[in-house]
Amino acid sequence: MGKGGIALVWHGINVQSGQQVAMKQFPKTSGKFDSSAGVEIQVQSLLRETIDRIPNGVAAGENLCLLLDYVEDKKDLWLIYELCQGKTMNEALFEVKGEFYKGERIYMVHHSNLYHIIRNNLALMADFIKRMVDVLELFYQAGIVHADLKPDNILVDFDEETQQIKSLKVIDLGSSFLLNS
Repeated sequence: MGKGGIALVWHGINVQSGQQVAMKQFPKTSGKFDSSAGVEIQVQSLLRETIDRIPNGVAAGENLCLLLDYVEDKKDLWLIYELCQGKTMNEALFEVKGEFYKGERIYMVHHSNLYHIIRNNLALMADFIKRMVDVLELFYQAGIVHADLKPDNILVDFDEETQQIKSLKVIDLGSSFLLNS
């Protein structure tokens, strides 16, 4: 988040369409909301324009959690996103457990099935890399730097039976900025 703001993410339903959505709530403080919310709105608008303009835009856009709408009321600004399935890359690859042993905190890292599968399946690794390159190309074409791209901001929906990535979504554009600025 920006300067000390807190955003909450809620699961909801669009009453007009019945579509499930993710709603990011930005509480207003002194009549203003966190500046990262405005950044997300502007960046998403620019990315939508770029998706329509470039040849591979639609495919690249499939790897981005898209903003559907936003609503401002007296207390909050609500960003309404498509509901993206899956876990963050951290959650999908690792489980970290900490416990105290002789007065010190010891961490144990358990690697998930996805971790082992992606290490040994070059086609799966290539699919992951292709999806990431597509979305990074979209950012490049739009002149945008994500500025907070990390495993916690990549959602992956992995099907263990077929050993395929069903979807990959880059999220959280609140720290983004234009490349030329």
